[in-house]
Parts: sequence; structure tokens; C-alpha cells
Amino acid sequence: MVVFGHVVVYGLRNYDDPLRVFASSFHMPLFFFLSGFVVLTTPSPAKFLVKVCKYLCPFLMVGLIYNYFISRSLLDFFLDKAKAGYWYLWVLTEFYFVLMLLYKHNNKTRKGIIIDIVLLFSVLIVFIFADYKFPQVSNIFTLGSCKNYWPFFFGGVLFRKYNLILFMKNHARLIYTVSIVLYISAFSMMITLLLSSHLNAITGMAAIAFLVLFFEERETNYSFWNNELQRLGKNSLEIYIFEYFLLTCINLQTLEEWFVKTHNILLEVFLILVLTIIISYSSLFIGKLSHKTGYLDDVIYGKFASRI
Repeated sequence: MVVFGHVVVYGLRNYDDPLRVFASSFHMPLFFFLSGFVVLTTPSPAKFLVKVCKYLCPFLMVGLIYNYFISRSLLDFFLDKAKAGYWYLWVLTEFYFVLMLLYKHNNKTRKGIIIDIVLLFSVLIVFIFADYKFPQVSNIFTLGSCKNYWPFFFGGVLFRKYNLILFMKNHARLIYTVSIVLYISAFSMMITLLLSSHLNAITGMAAIAFLVLFFEERETNYSFWNNELQRLGKNSLEIYIFEYFLLTCINLQTLEEWFVKTHNILLEVFLILVLTIIISYSSLFIGKLSHKTGYLDDVIYGKFASRI
């Protein structure tokens, strides 16, 4: 879905396209939720160092190369809150730093639940305050995205910790119904009232509930499509860091103007899906090439840290 949304923005050059709004209504909340869901224990300083290298090496190595590729200065890269598109890795590093300092994973008592809730909201308040009070610092540390996605990331951590998937499976019909109704209602208002920034939390939570339950129920289904989705999911880092180079080479703005005039949304969806598949698998191919060269593999993905 990330590539899907980026094709609309970078390829069709239309930020207000309903398809872009649809993709952005849940893809980053879902990404951060899943990033938190895979946290099994509180990261120790040593594990945090490995994570820092895993995220910051592609952020710096690939991100700076792309930044040069699009003719931007080094200062622009670090002062811009989007970090040339690589902000996700930067923010994820900050979240792991917070976990290392404050989070105790094994405390599942009633007191632990209260502590987790307090941690969720206290960190969120700090991000909100810093983003509002210190705009220049906010751009450097991408605090706007931190405040938007910290609840989803830490929600994923708590979801795994308290095994809430069991609760969802026991109430599957209710979860499906509520999530569908919530998402359709919120998304409709996003399109008609242009309230995307205010309703993104609702669409994100509704989509996460639906998709997590849906794929959990299909986990043992070893069809071709499931296997390919799992493959793309496991290699999402490669897709994310290399997609921008391919997206920059696409300019379909004239075609987008035709789509807008003719309202030919079905053909637009088909074109975007085709481009999404091509870019995703091309990024995987580039990533596979980098893995074959041991030195590049170490530098780009920070794998040397696990051997220190």
C-alpha cells in the first residue's frame, strides 16, 4: 500500500487523488503497528545498537544517495521533516530509543497495565508539546510523525504483549462489523469534508483491526497469493528504500489529467496496481543484488552490528 500511494503522488503527481487518500488512510498506521507488534522484549542497549544500525544505515546510505539523486543538499536532507521520504526509519529509531529507556515488557500485572497506559499517553504528550513548541527541532526529529504514529507503534507492542489477537478471534464478527462501519464512515468524511488529518487515526485503527484479524485467520492458507504477500512483507525494507529511485523516473501527470476529466477510476486503479507490482518486484531485485555483495549488504543494512 505504501508503493501504491507513492505511485499516485510521484507518478501521477496528484496529492489529492482519492486513491492516494485511501492508501494513506491506513498504510503508515499499519506499518507502525506491525513494527511494534514484532517487539518481543524490551530492547537492551546492545539490541538497541543493532536496531539503530539496521534502520539508520539504510536511512543514511540509501537516503543520502537518493537525496543527491534528486539534487538536494545535505542540509536539506537533515532539516526537512520528510528526510527525502526516508523519515520512517528515522522515527522508528526514536521509538526504539524510548522503549529502551522506559518500557518494561515483562510486567503484565494490573500495575503493569496502568504503567503501559501512562507511558503511551505521557510520551504522546511530550511529542505533541515538542512538535508545537519547537518547530525547528520538530523538523529535525520529525516530531509531527512521532506524535501521529507513536500510539500505533506502542499499540502494536501492547497488542503482542497482552495477546489481544485471541480476544479478536473470539469476537471476530463484532470486530469485522465495527471496523468496516467505522472505516467507511470515516473515509467518506475524509473524501467529502477534506478532514483526512483529523480522521486518519480512526481509519487507521479500523483498518488495522480488520486486516490483522483477516490475515491471522488466513495464516495457514499456503496459496500462491498468500505466499507472495508474505514474501513482500518480509522484504518490505528493501522495497521501501529502493522504490523512490524508480518512482522518480515516472511522470504520468498528463494521463492523470485525463483520468480526472473522464472519471475513469477503474482504469486508473488497474494502472496503479500494475506499476505498484513492477516497482515492488524491481526493488526486491535490487535488494537481492545488494545481498549478494557481502560488503554492500553489511553497509546498507547495518548487519555488521550483530557481529560486534
